[in-house]
Amino acid sequence: MNKLKVEIHPEAKIDFYAQIEYLASQDCSIETLYKFVFEIELASKAIEQNTHTWPLARASKRVRKYGPTKTFRYLVYYVVTENGTPRIIEYAGPGRQLRWKRRL
Repeated sequence: MNKLKVEIHPEAKIDFYAQIEYLASQDCSIETLYKFVFEIELASKAIEQNTHTWPLARASKRVRKYGPTKTFRYLVYYVVTENGTPRIIEYAGPGRQLRWKRRL
């Protein structure tokens, strides 16, 4: 059985790129930026390979939560679509107000 590729909500993509821009504006090294991208990619791959492993953040909404990631302490919120595809709806950094509810 082929695994379905993870989908990313358009607003989650915007959040992801905004975080990269923020880190760059804080004079982070290119190594730190690569580390952030790599860590998020690892989270996405883990979700893709083991879609139902991580706990429900909200059972009534079927929203699951991966994380926090090791270095950057990010949480990745996602849902599993009707065809079984995981769809990331938010990348949330520490202390960030969650926005995923309006993305469902």
